[in-house]
Amino acid sequence: MVHQFFTWSQTRQRMQEGPLGPYIDEYAALLCEQGYSHQSARRQIRWLADFSRWLQRQGLQVEEINLQRIANYQQYRRRRWRPRRGEQEFLQAL
Repeated sequence: MVHQFFTWSQTRQRMQEGPLGPYIDEYAALLCEQGYSHQSARRQIRWLADFSRWLQRQGLQVEEINLQRIANYQQYRRRRWRPRRGEQEFLQAL
């Protein structure tokens, strides 16, 4: 499903990294089913993939995700990038 949003194989491969990688295609399909626009879905897939890679760098697995770890990731995101429209809502939904 990710192939519908990202054409470069390197990008698709990077989307599959980290503990959430196996769920990215399923998440992309869910966004399509829920009627998200192509651009909005791409943005959310990127955010989820970035969170997954962050988890991997921290040495964390899916079972170790909790509110404190999400808050740590949010802090990391704020230090690195200016928040984009919809990002805060996405992060709160994690």
